[in-house]
Amino acid sequence: MQANIREIQKQAKKVLKSDWTKVAPKYSFGWGESISWAEEMCPFITSEIEDIREIISGDLPVLTYRARKDQPDHMMVAVPFKSEDGNPYNVRLVSSDPISEKKNSLFALFSQAVLFLIASGALPAPSDTAAFSKALVKLTGKKLVG
Repeated sequence: MQANIREIQKQAKKVLKSDWTKVAPKYSFGWGESISWAEEMCPFITSEIEDIREIISGDLPVLTYRARKDQPDHMMVAVPFKSEDGNPYNVRLVSSDPISEKKNSLFALFSQAVLFLIASGALPAPSDTAAFSKALVKLTGKKLVG
């Protein structure tokens, strides 16, 4: 079992190392502890998560992506939830503006990799902001969270 988790962690790290360069130039990565925080920061998500509200993960953070330049008001929020089969690494990506299926897939996969690494202990808990940021930057680069 441990070997399997290590292999999945390796795959998740590979996703972060390769895809962060597609995320960071246009989006700043962030996180918050709760769905109520996310709804306060991004009220546009409320209607988009009603059908999963009861299965939103309380153990994993909500991830945010804020556009850097072209559309500074554009945000995407990755909301972690548990599927009926118990998989806790699903995400609902909710965007303030329409996005392409390709962009949705990129950000959903990136978010799932981050969430799995947190849950499996390969990344520190986001509540330890300094340690989490430092570990994430080590896997990606300063521009992702800056």
